[in-house]
Amino acid sequence: MLYIDEQIPLDMLSQYDEVRTFNGRTLQREDLVRDHVDALIVRSTTAVHRALLHDTMVRFVASATAGTDHMDLPSLQEHGVFYTNAPGSNANAVAEYCTAPMRAWSAALHGKTLGIIGMGHVGTALAEHAWGLGMNVIVSDPPKQNAGHEFPPYVTLASVDTIVNDCNILSLHVPLTYVGAHATHHLLNAELLAALPGSSLLINASRGDVVDEVAMREHVFRDRFAVVLDVWKNEPSIDMELALQAMIATPHIAGYSLHAKLEGARIAGRAWLRWKGIETELFDRAMAMKDEASTYADELRPVAEESDAFKQSISHGSVSQAFDAFRKNYILRPEHLRTTR
Repeated sequence: MLYIDEQIPLDMLSQYDEVRTFNGRTLQREDLVRDHVDALIVRSTTAVHRALLHDTMVRFVASATAGTDHMDLPSLQEHGVFYTNAPGSNANAVAEYCTAPMRAWSAALHGKTLGIIGMGHVGTALAEHAWGLGMNVIVSDPPKQNAGHEFPPYVTLASVDTIVNDCNILSLHVPLTYVGAHATHHLLNAELLAALPGSSLLINASRGDVVDEVAMREHVFRDRFAVVLDVWKNEPSIDMELALQAMIATPHIAGYSLHAKLEGARIAGRAWLRWKGIETELFDRAMAMKDEASTYADELRPVAEESDAFKQSISHGSVSQAFDAFRKNYILRPEHLRTTR
C-alpha cells in the first residue's frame, strides 16, 4: 500500500496501487503496520525517523519538498529504504516570496546590495530576480565555490563576513546541517547578527535554526533591523512575540504555490512509479496537463497580507494549532515571477 500526505495532489496514483492519505503531523508507526504500507510520499511536516519505520514494510520514501532535514537519511540507508526528494520544485515560489517584502521594504531597490548565502535552486532564482531589479548581488556558497561551480555572471562572490557587513538585504538559502566544515546550524550567530548593518533587512526562508533566534530576537525588539521570517525554531510551537514584531511573519509557506505543489508532486510520484517499475508516460502527460492549466498570476504574491492574517491567527488561542491550521487551509495561488532556468 502507498500512503500519501493528504496535501499532495497525487490521487491519480490509485490506478496503480491501493492508496490512502494521511495527516502529515499525526502519522504513527501503528498506521503503517496496520495497513501493510510499503511506500510513503510525505511533506516536511512528517518526521521520517527510525521509530516511525521500525519493523514496518516501508521500503520507499519520497518527500514532495525540496529539503530532507525531516528525514533520517542514515537510518533509511541502514534499513535499505529507497528515498528521494524534490530539489528545486519550489525554488521560484520561494524567490518570489522573498522579492515581495524586498519591494515593500524599499520602493527603490535599484543600486542596493542583496547578499545571498546559499546559491542552490532558490538562491539562484532570487539572484536572477534581484538582478532584474537592478540590484548588486553578492553571494556566498563555500561548498560550490570549492567545487569550482560556475555562478551567474551578474553575481559577485564574497565571504559570509563580507556579505553581512556590506549588504542592505541579507537572504538565507542554505540547508540545515550540523556537522562538517560548512555546517549551517546557527550560521548567522550572535556575532554576525551584530555586524548586520542597522536599518537593513534580514530574510530567512531556509530553516529556522540557521539563525540564532535568541540573538536575533534582541535586535528585532530594538528595531535595529527588519526581519522577514517564514521559518522558525521549534515549528509549529514558534515564538509568538517575535512573530508579531517581525516585518513579515508566515508559517513556513514561502514555497507554497500551485506550480511548486504540482512540481513536487510530479517528482515524487514519478520516483514511486519508477521504483515500482511502472512506465511513467501516462502520469507525465497527466501532470503536464495540470501544470499547463495553472496560468501565471497578474501580480506579485501578497506576502504582507498573508503575514497580517497569520499574525491575527496566532494572537488567539494555541500558536502551534494556528500555525498548522494556516498551512493546511492556505489557498495556493499561481506564481507571478518567472526565471530563465
